[in-house]
Amino acid sequence: MIRNGYFETGTEEFPYTSKLTFTMYGDTNSPAFAIYGNKMIGCRYCTLNMHGIKKEITWTRLEQTANIGDTSITL
Repeated sequence: MIRNGYFETGTEEFPYTSKLTFTMYGDTNSPAFAIYGNKMIGCRYCTLNMHGIKKEITWTRLEQTANIGDTSITL
């Protein structure tokens, strides 16, 4: 939970290029913050900036279902 604070990982000019992992522990009986729940990154009156390297798009949506035996698809 970030309250009245600032969290920054990388900037637009200098993006974070390494691996960043948030591990959230708990189960259905874990205590929760009101309106936020549990296993969350809460930001209350704060700034949260995360800038990583640009990823190339590796997928797209089909315009229609591709059926077995189709010889072409429409994207």
